[in-house]
Amino acid sequence: MQNLKPMIENRIKLFFFPDPQKKFVQITYFSISLLILQVIGITIAWLQLPNHIPIHFGFTGKETLGDKNGLWVLVLVPMISFLVLTAILQSTLIESTFKGNFYNSNNYDPASGEAGKSMIYYLRAGVVLIFSFLAILTYLHCL
Repeated sequence: MQNLKPMIENRIKLFFFPDPQKKFVQITYFSISLLILQVIGITIAWLQLPNHIPIHFGFTGKETLGDKNGLWVLVLVPMISFLVLTAILQSTLIESTFKGNFYNSNNYDPASGEAGKSMIYYLRAGVVLIFSFLAILTYLHCL
């Protein structure tokens, strides 16, 4: 049983950090930190807000009220996106998709696979960053 714990920790580390390149590790830590801050921020906001909060804003101000449980969407969407994109990074999908040149599939270009992997890392961080920004705006408008 003692050997099981390091093995599980290693699998978790490999899941979230499949590429040991420093820039990807930093992007992953940044994304995970933002997700944790979102959970903490939405939890604090959820405890302080009334049961019905404004959910739609127009030119005339606060127009529609909704249940405060809807705030959890701002955490769930980036979290699920982060996990799905992380699973895609783990799969061989990127390597098989970017295996060759678009015009000539006989030429193998490993740089295309690296570019595809970089794109998914940045997309993963971008989704988390956008939803963090939306969570902050929503919290400020609900005050």
